[in-house]
Amino acid sequence: PPRHVWPRIAAQLSANQAGGESSTARPRRSRRAMLLSVSVLLLIGLAWAVNSHWHDHQDHEMVENFGRFLDTFGQTPDAAVEDLVHIYSGRPIAIADAARELKYQPVVTHGLPDDYDLAQACLLKMPCCLCLEVCYHRKSGGMICVFEHNDAQPAWFGNRPASSKVCSGKPTRLVPVDGHLAATWQHDRRHITVIGAKDADEVARLVEHFERHRGL
Repeated sequence: PPRHVWPRIAAQLSANQAGGESSTARPRRSRRAMLLSVSVLLLIGLAWAVNSHWHDHQDHEMVENFGRFLDTFGQTPDAAVEDLVHIYSGRPIAIADAARELKYQPVVTHGLPDDYDLAQACLLKMPCCLCLEVCYHRKSGGMICVFEHNDAQPAWFGNRPASSKVCSGKPTRLVPVDGHLAATWQHDRRHITVIGAKDADEVARLVEHFERHRGL
């Protein structure tokens, strides 16, 4: 249980002793109230411990699953995407229809610059949220995947070394992965993560593109 549980119990005991009640009924009521308080506090402590363990387990699984996705993406991006879609019960969706299910307008609604072609879009039931993953083929070769999610997800990258850079005015986290870059930054109230960028210049172009269409 959390450290504050026992001090609260001790405070309750001290308060009961300081009351100096003389009747037999009032001490009994006080003891029952104290026992009830102790039981409630212990249940709260148990719930906190179980919840913390569950979240730790979820984070561990996320590191493992996304780590495998990143390791595979550099060599066989299609297989990496297919594996992630399978793990998180993903299903294909038209980008125009995604807003209805997500309850917000995805940043990719306005597409990417002309040198990218849409490959597929899926909704993933990830532990953090219902996450939109949209993959594009570069006309010059290679694939990138864009994830839009509610909160920052540093656990996705495990212990991989990372650096911070301001790209088109946005603080951006860059993670080198097998010859390409993963990048993540905050966009409005959500976060964008791009996997498969060739370099920081490509990341900056994508950040600038999304910022230009923000709120449209």
